[in-house]
Amino acid sequence: MIQRIGHINIQTDRLEETMRFYEALFDLVPSEPPMTLSSPTVWLFDRDGRALIHLSTPMAGKPAARGEGALNHVALDCADLPRMKARLDAQGVHFQEFSAVEGMVQLFLMDPNGARLELTFGAEQVLRPDLAR
Repeated sequence: MIQRIGHINIQTDRLEETMRFYEALFDLVPSEPPMTLSSPTVWLFDRDGRALIHLSTPMAGKPAARGEGALNHVALDCADLPRMKARLDAQGVHFQEFSAVEGMVQLFLMDPNGARLELTFGAEQVLRPDLAR
């Protein structure tokens, strides 16, 4: 059974720009992956040492993916809505805010590659304890 999302991988030909975007937005720490890979790759770790976002470059001769493809968005459960909004504003990142569930706020934005992110604050408002075993 799934316990949580292990990591997300974003393929990009904008490696440095994308790394700076996620590093600044989520206070992540970039590092090289623990294995040798055939193309430039960066892993972004949280302050607890978990690799959350893997950034990879396209294989030789292949274009980088853009936009959504079949994946519509990645949702990340977050904390400290005012701080995140301040970070987004400071970086000039446009976002849309939704509050469809009482006590929960979602911010939708695009990364430098056109990947859509949903930052969810108060995700526990939609938990279904009746489904837990």
